Amino acid sequence: METKEKNIAILLDTDNTQLEYLPLIIEEVRQYGNPIIKWAFGDWTTPQFSSWNVPLSHLTFRLIQSPTHVRGKNTTDISLVISAMELLYTQSHITGFCIVSSDSDFMQLAMKLIENNKFVMGIGRKQTPTPFVNACHVFKYIDDFAYLIPNVSPVEEPKPEVAPATPKVETLKPEPITKNSKLDILIQAVENQMEGERGAPFNSVVCELKRLNPDFTPKSYGKENYVSIFKSLPSYFQLIKGENNYHIKLVK
Repeated sequence: METKEKNIAILLDTDNTQLEYLPLIIEEVRQYGNPIIKWAFGDWTTPQFSSWNVPLSHLTFRLIQSPTHVRGKNTTDISLVISAMELLYTQSHITGFCIVSSDSDFMQLAMKLIENNKFVMGIGRKQTPTPFVNACHVFKYIDDFAYLIPNVSPVEEPKPEVAPATPKVETLKPEPITKNSKLDILIQAVENQMEGERGAPFNSVVCELKRLNPDFTPKSYGKENYVSIFKSLPSYFQLIKGENNYHIKLVK
């Protein structure tokens, strides 16, 4: 089934999600299909979710009330599973599900949906138990979205280093552009995803990097995240901050 043909229901476990990631989660789901249903499960009478109502309304989420009658009992999970089963058996036009949670309890739900020929996508933290991750067709880690949050701390360019054999201080030169070098791959990824004057969407560039070199990680370039990599190379790249994402251009 082609990506554009998938009608996806996003089922959000609010107990395992941060509010600021929701726009990025929706954009990630759109790469696999059309999120025509967005339901958020939680106890909306509690103070901790008082700030969620307006943002979720703007993102067109329906709030599904899951009251906590007994402390320690997670009714949110049960409510999400019941709703997923209702959609499975009553809404045949739903061809995919995105379960946003880091809870291993949803492994059985993912397996049941797949047994019924539904596409299943999971989104959760890096500590999400392996059984749930493996039960999904696709699993995305929320931690990888951190580089897209606008309030990323700036990263300075490398400072001059002193050569150990002599007292002379030398400034580190930019990494030369050689075939298959890290810098070469960065430039190639940006060029492949350029969208005219807007530049290349940052999340598309990251996906392209992984396609060009599956082993490429920020740590392989000595950085904590992908934004840090590009910010450390202003002679080659320009980052432009948008509302929910960055765009990147090549410096000519």
